[in-house]
Amino acid sequence: MSFASRIIGTAERVPLPDLVIRTAVQRLCSRTATRLASGDAESDALFADEMAARALAGYAEEAKATHHELPAAFFARVLGPGRKYSCCYYKEPETTLQEAEEEALRQTVAHADLAAGQSILELGCGWGSLSLWMARQFPNSQVTAVSNSQAQREYIEWEAAGARIEKSSRGRGRTRRCSPRSGSSTASSRWKCSSIS
Repeated sequence: MSFASRIIGTAERVPLPDLVIRTAVQRLCSRTATRLASGDAESDALFADEMAARALAGYAEEAKATHHELPAAFFARVLGPGRKYSCCYYKEPETTLQEAEEEALRQTVAHADLAAGQSILELGCGWGSLSLWMARQFPNSQVTAVSNSQAQREYIEWEAAGARIEKSSRGRGRTRRCSPRSGSSTASSRWKCSSIS
C-alpha cells in the first residue's frame, strides 16, 4: 500500500476539516494531471490497452444486491421528483427539494463545461436525473447514460417517454438510442440509455 493510499484511507475514517480535504484532493489531482501531461504516445497506448483489458463494470453484482434493483416506487418516496440521490444544492433555507435538485444539476453541468452540441457520456447514471436533464436542456446533443441496473434503465426509459423523448433501437442487447419527438423543444437531442449485466 502506498503512502498516498494510507493517507486516503485514514482521511476516509477520520473526520477532517474541509480545508484539509480540499487541499489534499487538489494536490492529488494536480499530481495526476502533471503525470498525464508528461506522457507520450507509447505510454498513452499502454494505458488504453490496460483499460481495455479491465472489466467494464467491476463489482456490478454487489451494487445490484445493495440498492440498484430496488423498485423506482421506493425511491419516489424517499427522493425528490428528479430521483437525484447523490446530492442537492440549497441556496437558501427555504429552497425546496426540487429546486435543490435542479440547482445541483445546473452546477454539475456548469462545472463540467457541458454545452449544446456535445456528445455526453454519464457512467453510473442512477435514476437518470442528470442525463434526462441534459437531454432536455441541450438541443443538438447526444446523451449516453450507463447503469448496471435493469430497474433504473426501465425507469429512465419511462421518464424519457413522458418527457417526449422517443426511443429507437440501436446496437445489440439492451442499448437504446432515443431522440425527442417532433414538436419538442429539444428536437435534435438524442438520448441513449444502456445497462450492463
